[in-house]
Amino acid sequence: PPIWSAELRSDSAQNLTQQSYLSFSRQVQALSGYLERKGGRIVLQVVLFLAIFFGIVGAGRRLRGMGGEAAGQTAPILDAPFAAALVLSLMASSWIYPQAPRLLWAIVGAAALIPTALVVRKLIDRRLFPVLNALVVFYFVDQLRMIAASQALLSRALLLAEMLGGALFVGWLLGPARFGPLLDSNRLWKTLRVGCRAALAVFTLAFVMGGLGYVSLGKLLGHALLQSAYLALILYAVVRIFAGLFLSALSIPPLARSGLVERHHGLLQSRAQWVLEWAAILLWAAYVLEALALRAPVFQDLREILTATWGVGSFKLSLGDLAWFGLTVWAAFIVSQTLRFVLEEEVYPRVHLAPGLHYSISKMVHYAILVLGFFIGVAMLGFDLTRLTILVGAFGVGLGFGLQNIINNFVSGIILLFERPIKVGDVIQLGGN
Repeated sequence: PPIWSAELRSDSAQNLTQQSYLSFSRQVQALSGYLERKGGRIVLQVVLFLAIFFGIVGAGRRLRGMGGEAAGQTAPILDAPFAAALVLSLMASSWIYPQAPRLLWAIVGAAALIPTALVVRKLIDRRLFPVLNALVVFYFVDQLRMIAASQALLSRALLLAEMLGGALFVGWLLGPARFGPLLDSNRLWKTLRVGCRAALAVFTLAFVMGGLGYVSLGKLLGHALLQSAYLALILYAVVRIFAGLFLSALSIPPLARSGLVERHHGLLQSRAQWVLEWAAILLWAAYVLEALALRAPVFQDLREILTATWGVGSFKLSLGDLAWFGLTVWAAFIVSQTLRFVLEEEVYPRVHLAPGLHYSISKMVHYAILVLGFFIGVAMLGFDLTRLTILVGAFGVGLGFGLQNIINNFVSGIILLFERPIKVGDVIQLGGN
């Protein structure tokens, strides 16, 4: 009878609510027990937060006093020191709270995502504010689904609602009324459109998989997409905060009195931001692979490819050895370029040298670092350096006969660098005229 059906539905809803409550209670108990055992780590988190907070306050004051375009673009990031310090301090949570329960990570994620959104709002166009708001909403729905993971029906319903909502939201973003007028003139909006199309495809696929019964696959795709979006947002804020802190550090003595910093302020800032951005990209890529359960197999396949060896006789070589050799030589070039740049900008102006001597010193430093890097790279290839010396000697004799004029000119240049019989400003007269 209808009344029995209504009672059964009421009992089912009551049982579902009771089971969800019990699941949440167990997670709360697990969190309470963990905090009792690791209570001292909260003090460490607070101390770290306070240190970063006061550092950001001081950095913001220095940036406002510096002036200039770069400082004007970076200062707004540090105008919210509480939010910025909270984001940076919570980035270390994985080291402060090892093996923490799921509920703690949900709280840490919310505590990091909300201030991140506040910081990022100061950096982006107002037309992107709905994206930030949507990510915050999706995060809380995502955590609610994680808490209800033990209830298959409720978890599946939340997954379908979340994926459908994500697809509808991204479809709304792709509408011509939102970013259409800007797509042809701004690279950022073109990149955003490509990302939105990819997100729409993943949301749709996850919704279809969940609806057809492939719930695990749907959860994997949806979880990876949303987690990668949260991390990308946090990393963007972290990179901009660190860039602001680096720019502020350049105004602290003795760096502020350095001629290198004074003359190449913008170059140092751009190089530092380039390093931070690439570090963030690599971290994000590794996290996405982990979220898709692909990091272990991908790294294992790469390891097998790089360690596969081939050779002749006792000599063995692998792609990993070649990669280390290339990286070592490349690092030698970078170190040589950086060291010569520091010498030219910071050392030579402070000492009195004969005309042209600084060029000789820079060249010899360049050659010494390249030779050292080459031998280190050869050692990483697995060559016996004693045998290599014999081979280089024999090769040098043959090369000397074949390229006698070139080698002669090179050695003559080295002699000129060392002995300096001719200096800058000397007049050379040929032919007796």
